[in-house]
Amino acid sequence: MIGEVSVRFPGVGIELNNLPKGFSIFRMEITIKGLFVLLALIAGFAIVIYEAHSTWQDVEMYLNLGLCAIIVGIIGSRICYVIYSWDYYKNNILEIFNVLNGGGSMYGGILAAMIPCIIVVGKKKVPILKVADTMSLGLALGQAVGNIGGLFSRGDFGRFTDGFTSMQIKYDEVKGVVNQKIIDNLVRIDGVSYIQVHPTFLYRAAICLVLFILLMIFKRFKKMDGDIVLWYIAGYSLGNIIIDFFRISSFGFLGTGFSLLQFVSALFFVGAVGIYIFRIVNRHLKNKEV
Repeated sequence: MIGEVSVRFPGVGIELNNLPKGFSIFRMEITIKGLFVLLALIAGFAIVIYEAHSTWQDVEMYLNLGLCAIIVGIIGSRICYVIYSWDYYKNNILEIFNVLNGGGSMYGGILAAMIPCIIVVGKKKVPILKVADTMSLGLALGQAVGNIGGLFSRGDFGRFTDGFTSMQIKYDEVKGVVNQKIIDNLVRIDGVSYIQVHPTFLYRAAICLVLFILLMIFKRFKKMDGDIVLWYIAGYSLGNIIIDFFRISSFGFLGTGFSLLQFVSALFFVGAVGIYIFRIVNRHLKNKEV
């Protein structure tokens, strides 16, 4: 096993000691965080293939499309995340390339993954919105599974809190950025210092899981191709806005009380809701004309 992680949740009385950070096979180090990324990909692929098969779509196309989208999406996601977290990475340059232990920006991943999707869909001449609906179901479940891996990475956490959901991590195991308030509120347990923060990775996992369940329930009520992906974008963006209030963020972007991520998420949320309402009104008007 590679190292150990100690995490405590005092509000619910849970203490997790000696969690392995990873293990080695044939001298190749594999992190637990990396395994959760792999599980997320498998879970997302499974849902996409299931949905494609149940809606009589080309399953092989989705297999090829998924592989291309994952590779390009990871690159785009990582680039955006590094830019957003530059305060940390400017002092840890090599960590930029440590994808399995690092984080990613969902918006960067989606925008980058759209490139191979548009190319493949254009060549196959299939409805791009139908493909987007199918892929969004896999994205939601994959994110729910993948974010749980944050338990082992020690880098995806928020501001100091002494609330019911607080999480304690050994200070010398922390990989993410900590601010002065977190340091000023270190907790000493048996001579060991712990930071006490919001477990934002669990918040995100919970929101994505709820979003996935809702999408699976309400997908039968979609009226047009593209409805599901708009629901997904709106739901995920709203979740980002909420979660970022608990993160160590640079609030005050452009003189507002929002961080950059919240500002971008708000644009995506308003855009998705606005497009969805426009489509409903437009469809209603066309039906009246008929």
